[in-house]
Amino acid sequence: MKDKAIRGIAADKQIRFFAVNSTQTVQTALQSHFLSVTSTIFLGRMISAGIMLGMDLKDEKSSITLKVNSDGPLEGATVVCKNRGKTKGYVKNPQVELEAESTLYGLSIAKAVGNGTMTIIKDLNVKQPFSGQVELISGEIAEDLAFYFVQSEQVPSAVGLGLLVNPDASVKSSGGFIVQLMPFAQEDVIAKLEDNVNKMPNISDLLDMGKDIETIVRDFVLKGFDLAVTDELEPSFSCDCSKEKFWDGVKLLGLVEIQGALLHEGKLEANCHFCNKTYTYDEVDLFKMIEEIKNTK
Repeated sequence: MKDKAIRGIAADKQIRFFAVNSTQTVQTALQSHFLSVTSTIFLGRMISAGIMLGMDLKDEKSSITLKVNSDGPLEGATVVCKNRGKTKGYVKNPQVELEAESTLYGLSIAKAVGNGTMTIIKDLNVKQPFSGQVELISGEIAEDLAFYFVQSEQVPSAVGLGLLVNPDASVKSSGGFIVQLMPFAQEDVIAKLEDNVNKMPNISDLLDMGKDIETIVRDFVLKGFDLAVTDELEPSFSCDCSKEKFWDGVKLLGLVEIQGALLHEGKLEANCHFCNKTYTYDEVDLFKMIEEIKNTK
């Protein structure tokens, strides 16, 4: 089943919703970063959340960054998403592993996350990006994101994020939903939505049963509501890094360090945190950098 993300409205526009099947996207992230099971669950939940948050962006130049900084062994993670589901991200300490009984069944990752903050940065291609931050209240990401919406944006929200792994530690299913109430939502709509969310199974279990993300929204999250899907996309783990983009960054190392690398190793390497690709700058590249630096002085 291909990954899929949707958004839409329900209950005469009293509710707006987002939902995603991110299984293949998270599997690509796992393979790119050689993640432990614990890190896969952590980053996978953040990727699902980031994809849905990114669906509100209006153009390809805009982006949204979801960042967790924490004092647990994972130390945090960063995910950046564009408006059409292009997502990249990394865990600060990707090899951390909890005991099997705490991870293989998709249970708590709070101990590995610890205390810290969740920050959301919206770069809308204007002068100053918007940034909001809250303290983590659980470390399980879904609850923290719902808390962020209430505290920073004053939007009552229900958030569900789930991920299951196979015995070989590959991603079995991954996905999530965000449901938000509009200011004019009526009490009966709020009560019915709360009842639906409280009764529904974990979204990763429903995906594992082969249920399409739209079916999950219609039959579980928004059961009993009239709804309309207004947008649909296929998300992917995609990084826009390149050797050319890293060029100026490598030059910032300075003349002495680049000359030293040329003399001793004959090359320099730059690694992208977001996708783990490594770019090599050989002797020809380094000579060119040295000339560029000298010509700017």
